[in-house]
Amino acid sequence: MTRRRLAREAALQMLYQAEVAGGDGVFESYWKTRFPHPEVVEYANRLVGRYFADPERIDGLIRQYLAHYRLERLGHIERALLRAALAELLEGETPARVVMDEAVEISRDYAGEEATAIVNGVLDRAARGLGLL
Repeated sequence: MTRRRLAREAALQMLYQAEVAGGDGVFESYWKTRFPHPEVVEYANRLVGRYFADPERIDGLIRQYLAHYRLERLGHIERALLRAALAELLEGETPARVVMDEAVEISRDYAGEEATAIVNGVLDRAARGLGLL
């Protein structure tokens, strides 16, 4: 597994933890029991920080491109994954297709096959709407 993949999974887990248990201290409490490569820590923290820097924008994009669902109806995992992936898309460092493919694979691992269609659809529409595809 690549360091970026590990960072993406860590970002998903931190955003999930922040939503379920409260956002205070998510960085510190998450890394207390984990000792990954510094690049993993840096990239995961960057994605989570990007979300928390502008949650209204990222959640607004999810709402805008979420077909036939409300954000609140999504499961915690799907919501956290979309937040992390959109934060990464907005950074613009990684090609949109790579971000989308990774998010779909992670959704399959963490939320099951059914979640992949929602994640792929939202990210595809968002990437196109943002002019990234």
